[in-house]
Amino acid sequence: MSISALSVEAVPGSGVDVRALVADIEASLRDGVSACWDGLADSEVLDLVGRIGRLGSQLAGLRLAGLAEADRRQAARRAGMSSTGAWLHSTGIRAGAAHRDVELAHQLEQLPATREALGEGAISPEHAAVVARTVHGMADEVGDEARAAAERMLLDQAGRMDPTDLAKEAPGVARRVDPTAAARLAQREREARERRQLALMRDRDGDFVLAGRLDAEGAATLSAALDPLAAPAPRSKDGPDPRSSARRLADALVELARRAMHGSRGAGPARRLPDAGGERPQLVVTVTLDQLRAGVGAIGEISGGLVREPLSGAGLRKLACDAHVIPAVLGGGGEVLDLGRARRTASPAQRRALRLRDRGCIGPGCDRPPSWCQPHHIVHWADGGPTDLTNLVLLCTTHHDLVHHGRWTVSSQGGQRRMHPPPDT
Repeated sequence: MSISALSVEAVPGSGVDVRALVADIEASLRDGVSACWDGLADSEVLDLVGRIGRLGSQLAGLRLAGLAEADRRQAARRAGMSSTGAWLHSTGIRAGAAHRDVELAHQLEQLPATREALGEGAISPEHAAVVARTVHGMADEVGDEARAAAERMLLDQAGRMDPTDLAKEAPGVARRVDPTAAARLAQREREARERRQLALMRDRDGDFVLAGRLDAEGAATLSAALDPLAAPAPRSKDGPDPRSSARRLADALVELARRAMHGSRGAGPARRLPDAGGERPQLVVTVTLDQLRAGVGAIGEISGGLVREPLSGAGLRKLACDAHVIPAVLGGGGEVLDLGRARRTASPAQRRALRLRDRGCIGPGCDRPPSWCQPHHIVHWADGGPTDLTNLVLLCTTHHDLVHHGRWTVSSQGGQRRMHPPPDT
């Protein structure tokens, strides 16, 4: 039996011995990892990879057909497992995915066109799951003919779309044949809003993990706000932005919160965050004067909301540049020497002048506008640097990090302000 002849119909009762089929597949694939690709043209490599992908879909179809058969027989229960999904989980599949696979296996038995498309390798298992979820999610009033029409429309679109895009189009297809789709969609949206949740937890490494659930409206709102902030930094002489997309999104979320806190100082209730304990939201950095001057070897403390954590000297000095972070500088006996000295931060007039002069971040190749930047002391204020225009430059968060954590430096000579990489690079 050739692997190319594989079909989801190849199960007992279809005239094909499934035991011989699986043994044949195993024998054919046993040496697949060490297969030689030498001597093949680029077009042949691409063609073969595409054919292997289709074989993967065919194998998935065969597997799902077997899962449906096993579940009908309650084979897993007879083997001492609580369900077919539990047995599948014991083979290394995540619990949720295992139970979804069993559900999909049964749904495909009622969707012959989808089952055939998967068996031919024309669609992926993810495509099949979208089709099954959409058709089986229709109201009971929708007849078999309308369901079959929706299935055909979705399969036609699956040939031109990836599963994510197909899932976006699926509600529109359902609405064409399901008169109750709009009302049920509104109900699902209400239920999704009720399921919104967010948790900030510490992991084993001491980092914080953000986990949660959003409805479509909440996700779209957050994504729209994060998208411009998560754009890659402009290419510089050192190459493109090295941050991954996940890192850029995390940075963007922190930047969004920072801007919300800064905006809360503006006039008008629409721009202000709610007070907490009679005070506007704020970050407080606690450090002794000696620690702040020591820089790299120092350890202070940052607190905000429910979080109170140690902070390195580089982090302390960076945050001390921010006008909206309150530095609680202590003397040797713990007495408060400084609680946000006015001379530490740039005045509104100085900030306006910086925006006009620097026109944004002075980092190499950076096009971040002034609203994305913070004033930075070229000679740190803790080292006696004055808060005047000759000692201030605008830096975006990324380049501010490079100065305080990456050993970059800033110079100002003859009216030219530049960043310089560490001397050993």
